[in-house]
Amino acid sequence: RAGNEAYLGKRYSEAIRRMTYCVEMLEQAGLGAGKDALRVRSNRAAALHARGWCGDAMSAVWDCDFYMANTDKNAKPMAAKRISCLKKGGCYREAKKSCLQFQSKYGTGTEDDHGVGEMLERLNKVLGMRRVLSESSQSSDDDDGEHYHHDREEESEDG
Repeated sequence: RAGNEAYLGKRYSEAIRRMTYCVEMLEQAGLGAGKDALRVRSNRAAALHARGWCGDAMSAVWDCDFYMANTDKNAKPMAAKRISCLKKGGCYREAKKSCLQFQSKYGTGTEDDHGVGEMLERLNKVLGMRRVLSESSQSSDDDDGEHYHHDREEESEDG
């Protein structure tokens, strides 16, 4: 309860610390995959996602994976949360793959897709931009960057 109150108060580090302690106590009691531990892991994933420190997104993905491996309850929103965490962690290809799996399992164009359709659109844009930038970088490596400097000179003459 204290972890959830900290989360609602946007005290994410405190929430994560309290929820981690709770999971550890449940694991020591042999209840690490029980209903209460799964609920705490789900909430901790949300707190990790919200805090956004380096590595938090991947820790949240791990909590989501653990949750989904141990129960089918709330699988759809948990899968969407996992995708959001992958995206936030910069794992764009894995997030896109997970979006496609989500849509294959739950359908496309549904109102209750938990934002997965929109995330997929954004991921496609990001991955497309990365591809273009990568191709541009490779071509500029071939001409030793002369094209870039030439464009800058033209801009400064016009400005």
